[in-house]
Amino acid sequence: MSTPCRLALGALIVFAGACRTSRPAERPQPPPDAAAPTPAVQDAAAAADAAAEDDVPENVRDQRAVLRRCPAPAGTPTLVPDPGSYDEVDGPWKPASRRTAADAPPPVTATCSAMEGRRRAALARLPANAPSTDDDAHVESVGRCFYAGRGAWVLEPGAARVRREPDVTGEPVRYVEFAWTLAYVQPDGQVVRLRRPAGARGRAWWRVFHDFDGDGVAEAGLRGEGPGAAVATLYAFRDGAIAPYARGAGVDAETPVDVDSDGRPDFLQESPFATANTCGPSTFTGVPEVAHALADGGFSRDDAVAREWMRQRCAGVTPATAEHILDSGVGPGREIVGMVGCLRYVGVTAEALQRALDAQWPEGADDHCWSRPDVVRSVREARLPFQVPPCALDANGR
Repeated sequence: MSTPCRLALGALIVFAGACRTSRPAERPQPPPDAAAPTPAVQDAAAAADAAAEDDVPENVRDQRAVLRRCPAPAGTPTLVPDPGSYDEVDGPWKPASRRTAADAPPPVTATCSAMEGRRRAALARLPANAPSTDDDAHVESVGRCFYAGRGAWVLEPGAARVRREPDVTGEPVRYVEFAWTLAYVQPDGQVVRLRRPAGARGRAWWRVFHDFDGDGVAEAGLRGEGPGAAVATLYAFRDGAIAPYARGAGVDAETPVDVDSDGRPDFLQESPFATANTCGPSTFTGVPEVAHALADGGFSRDDAVAREWMRQRCAGVTPATAEHILDSGVGPGREIVGMVGCLRYVGVTAEALQRALDAQWPEGADDHCWSRPDVVRSVREARLPFQVPPCALDANGR
């Protein structure tokens, strides 16, 4: 069953994406002796600019305006202005654009065909009233090879069964679950297996494929359910064995986005700021950090790219914003854990932020669907890898 609804993507949309940012290209300036544009031309240009913003949420427009007044320092890396989710990104890490069977050695395709046959047979043995498997990421991932250089990654299928469990709202749901084994098909068609990643159980699905270390075999990001599988882990095939990708230790590969357009997928990381939604079965999270993929196969969470990502996401939040934490009209922030997180990133100390919370949101006050104890715990416990310079909304720094 899919994991409980965690609004990490919601936080990206509600606070910081609604935090999608972009800086419109500036029009080239005419040479000094060129004729000035006529008022009609100027009006048309202004109308075009306004029309381009018509379908953009108000808080996104606010943030774009802030970033135009507060451009990045010279030498700062240029980031993709509107990074999408995994499903919206084209690239070699997306399974849909994987190499085809025609590119693989015949022994590999033969083994993969057998895996497909076992998958179909397992599904055929399900009862007639089994739930639909259309658009089921787990079922789509099991038994299908993803060609990764000289061989192929596959979740080797075992038996399929129908399970029934309550969802996050407590309502019973039925779904199909495969038994599976993480495996790699070698060029000679032989299968190397990692029986079950530590802590994983139940359903699993692929998140990413990319050759980070340049050895000719793509690493694979796999998400599995279970207490020890709360993140998507990168695996590598090297020296005849499958093992977690050492250069990606500690990186959650759940959400790949190429934020700096260098052809390598970076990964959004869950914010250390979070609160339970006391009005429903979900969790609100703050602005995600980014693990930037490096040319040497490693990742950085505090280099220039990671810092610029957060600077853009927190545009408009300054230390003065701490006086208005619960005011949703301040800055592009519309959700408290995003606001609280950004205040820490722009240099407000945990102690100062605690005092501001106590003054504006005393213990026992309306929780506004946010758990005050969770917010306070985030403030006290979050360890940030860096700070970024604040970008003011106006001349008053608000």
